[in-house]
Amino acid sequence: MKKVIFKRESFEDIKKVNEKYNSNRAILTEVYIEYIEEFDDGLGVKANGVIHIPFKVRTFNGQETHYKLQTISSSGLWGILSDDDEYISDIEVEQVDELMDYLKTLNVATDLYDSK
Repeated sequence: MKKVIFKRESFEDIKKVNEKYNSNRAILTEVYIEYIEEFDDGLGVKANGVIHIPFKVRTFNGQETHYKLQTISSSGLWGILSDDDEYISDIEVEQVDELMDYLKTLNVATDLYDSK
């Protein structure tokens, strides 16, 4: 099961961020929490981010920018036995923070997420 935290599908928005960085940075377009139910070991929670990685393609009219989609994940927390909503919510926040740290290290543009 997953819970979408942020999703930006507007290609125009993605294109604007891409132009801002001159096609030199991947762009974060989605953040979601993934819940993995483990049989007897409780629940697993991790944050995932979908990024668009720009690359140039030669065409008859010159060059076009295309995008490869890639998912980056936090490390996740496993074996959660509590069903307390507040506790789970705190774990979600920690996982998103960890994911954002990874994306910062990878120099991913988070402009769309920051402006949500």
